[in-house]
Amino acid sequence: MNDLDICVCTYRRPQLTDTLASLDALSVPRGIRPRILVIDNDDTPSAQAIVGAFAATSATPVHYVHCPQGNISLARNGALAHSTARYLAFIDDDEVATKDWLIHHLAVMQRDKAEVVLGPVHAVYGPTAPDWMQHLAIHETQPVWVDGKIRTGYTCNVLMDMRSDSLRGRRFDLALGETGGEDTTFFAHAVAAGARISYAKQAIVQEDVPQTSTAMSW
Repeated sequence: MNDLDICVCTYRRPQLTDTLASLDALSVPRGIRPRILVIDNDDTPSAQAIVGAFAATSATPVHYVHCPQGNISLARNGALAHSTARYLAFIDDDEVATKDWLIHHLAVMQRDKAEVVLGPVHAVYGPTAPDWMQHLAIHETQPVWVDGKIRTGYTCNVLMDMRSDSLRGRRFDLALGETGGEDTTFFAHAVAAGARISYAKQAIVQEDVPQTSTAMSW
């Protein structure tokens, strides 16, 4: 059995190849055996050929699952159902992980005895992005603290200990899978069940911001 699954839920994203390459290049902590789990949420298995070509040369084992219907909760639940590892990480299909991403996640989880560890998503802007936008980094993702605690989370950069009672058997709400908020609800309920959420500042993933998202019309 593998120790850690890294899940990428994907839907027609050409950036998937960069995401997978960054995961195969990760520094792996001693004693950890990772596997990459790709959940394809397209109606047709459009990512299967991409994943197959990557798996043929990847040093990291890869498992592909087709979960159609275009509902992100369905895809994430597919990851929960197909994961065989104690630890489960999620990263988006338009992000790339920095080399020591896993090392920082696991170190904070062990240090804080946390069930969930969040990391930051750093926005990478192109040359046409306004200076004020780059300064404010409005496209970046970080946790929100309330009274000194993180009370909910997100799936674009997270590590979970699936042996914990607060996470075991938990699923994402299918009713929210097409509108948003399913990850916020998932982690809020986990916290209510006793999960502790910590933050690994150095467990960084990067996301290129499309030019269309830097225009004032956006």
